[in-house]
Amino acid sequence: MANIKIAAIADTTQISNTVKSFIDRNPELQDGAVIIKVDVEGCQGRRRTNEIRQFLDEDEVSDQSSVSKVEVQWISTKALNFKSAVHTRLSNLKRKYCIPFSSMNILPTSKLEEYLIEVEAVREYFKEGIQNALERYEEYIQMEKDRSPKLAELIEKLRMTKDDFEKSFLFQISHPIPFTPMSIDGEDLGDRYSVGLIQDIALTAESIYASCTKPKIDQTFVEKLSNLKDKVVSFMFLDDRATKIADSIQSVLNHLPSGNLDSPLHM
Repeated sequence: MANIKIAAIADTTQISNTVKSFIDRNPELQDGAVIIKVDVEGCQGRRRTNEIRQFLDEDEVSDQSSVSKVEVQWISTKALNFKSAVHTRLSNLKRKYCIPFSSMNILPTSKLEEYLIEVEAVREYFKEGIQNALERYEEYIQMEKDRSPKLAELIEKLRMTKDDFEKSFLFQISHPIPFTPMSIDGEDLGDRYSVGLIQDIALTAESIYASCTKPKIDQTFVEKLSNLKDKVVSFMFLDDRATKIADSIQSVLNHLPSGNLDSPLHM
């Protein structure tokens, strides 16, 4: 079995101890926030080349599934499907816990442990996806050759070595950086981040509303609304208005019908 060079999966105890140690070193963050980022990289399964015309005539390019005008797919996309799932899961976590901050994210310290535990679950899924691709590496490449037999020789020429393929993957969580809404010259930027918070809440609420297309309220809708309320509460240190928003969401939740929301009674 290949040794995948992705950081070891941390268990919940390790994460809990790490977060506790971090807060002990930075007690002022107990009711504050950190800046954090997760970087994910990996092979795209495609290579640019100017050799395509050596293997195909102009009218044959569109007939070969593995080729565009300048790129050749040398390994089946099935080998890399896990990457899009990873990006989706991380995007969902960002929406659930964070508000955007340039290319990074602002995360309430109160949610740091919870967030890291869920990110570790995504890292484990990422690692399993790489392992599957490595175990079936030759099979996935052959699948692409079979899709575009006229390019089999070129695919063989462009393919990465198994070792280089493995080394191309990265899953890295940045060290949490204490968040202070102050500029370098001492200007309080709290209002700017308050606006960002309100905009983020509005976009999330709009998305939840748009996703409620069925003529009933299901459990997924309730969970999304509850997650939004929890997110708002965790950012109350940025804007006092968050309290009123959270209370309003809770009022909606309190007035939802009880029992099984998926039953015919609530359709």
